[in-house]
Amino acid sequence: MDKEKKSVKKLVIVIVALVLAFALEGGVVWTVATKTAKAGMATEKDAEKDKKDKSDKEKDEDKDDEDDEDADDEDDDEEEEEEEEGEEGSILDFFSGFFGNRDVAQEDDVTIAGVYVIRSTKDISDAYISGDDSALDDKQKETLQMASDVLDEIITDDMTNYEKELAVYEWIRDNIKHDDSVTVAIRGLSNADNPYGVLKYRKAVCVGYATTFRLLTNMLGFDCMVCHSSDRVHSWGLIKLDDGNWYHCDAYSDAETDSLSNFNQNDYVRSGWDWNKDFFPEGTGTEYCYAVMGAVDFTDYRDIATRMHDLIQTGASGHFAIKFTEDQWDEDVYEILSCMADRADSYVYSNNDNAYASWDTIEAEEGAYFTYDFTVYEYEESEEEEWEEEEYTPTEAEIKAQEIIGDVFSDMELSEDYSYEYEGAVG
Repeated sequence: MDKEKKSVKKLVIVIVALVLAFALEGGVVWTVATKTAKAGMATEKDAEKDKKDKSDKEKDEDKDDEDDEDADDEDDDEEEEEEEEGEEGSILDFFSGFFGNRDVAQEDDVTIAGVYVIRSTKDISDAYISGDDSALDDKQKETLQMASDVLDEIITDDMTNYEKELAVYEWIRDNIKHDDSVTVAIRGLSNADNPYGVLKYRKAVCVGYATTFRLLTNMLGFDCMVCHSSDRVHSWGLIKLDDGNWYHCDAYSDAETDSLSNFNQNDYVRSGWDWNKDFFPEGTGTEYCYAVMGAVDFTDYRDIATRMHDLIQTGASGHFAIKFTEDQWDEDVYEILSCMADRADSYVYSNNDNAYASWDTIEAEEGAYFTYDFTVYEYEESEEEEWEEEEYTPTEAEIKAQEIIGDVFSDMELSEDYSYEYEGAVG
């Protein structure tokens, strides 16, 4: 009876420790919790061993027999310890996978967020290309049919490869919604991470967006992979285009907007994420990098402000890029552009409840690019936060930005929350 109680007590210690680690997700807490679990098991095991040793000493047996029995017991304890450590390791592996803190150098059979699995779709795309689906099971055949129907709808013979890729990306972005329901997080019950569920139910997590993009582009003859972040919490497409370069495509992040901000990014633009650059191919191209495609040469700051103004005033997502030569680009230019974009944000939020703007600079061998994106998204009303004004001394760049933006945006409304003015400038 005592042994059963001790076993139950040991199990409770382990469960409490692991639940604590699971709930708080902290690295330090995780270490403490796992050590607590180990200590709990070790303490109970030592107690049982002491009891057993005491019982052995009380036996009236030959000393040699006792020595033999003790040796056997030690061997059994070592085997038991190895078994328990093996069981514990498998549990810790699962939780480690859930928190995604261990990277793996492979494309498929990778678990994202501890739940969603990147699985190969090669059999389906190969069947489409060969015209022979005899080796597919019923679920794969249904997936193939749904994917074929999509391509028949959006692809025409006169399209360039880039236009085909863009058509696939925009179809996924516009037709697949985020699946953030509780039930999809249960291991084994989700269809949101594979093309079958995505195409059938039109909802997906990031793995579903990425694997569906890969399937459709593979069917069209593109080399395309599913890339995952080093912490295994996110995944996206990685495609090779006509210039021989690879580009990142994250339809999940553009879904439920009409933006292309995450389409055809090179490694520099994608630098907000970390991934295994030793395993996944390098992406350094700019020819099809959406952020800089169609870039116009820099003329003056007022031209940039006018482009910002016109984009924001349309109320629809859009993008533009400005190219600077090496002689035109320096830190002062960067600071002025930064201040202009920040100042323009005042007009973004004064005139839109469901939009935001973002900007970036991309340095290149021939100079640099300034990129500006205006993104409209599905609006969810939230409580407004109050904030207090603080005294602030503006820089020369901020004053210059206010003069330019204030002049160009003079026909647009500016709410009181954003109608601050710096001395020495009007607007």
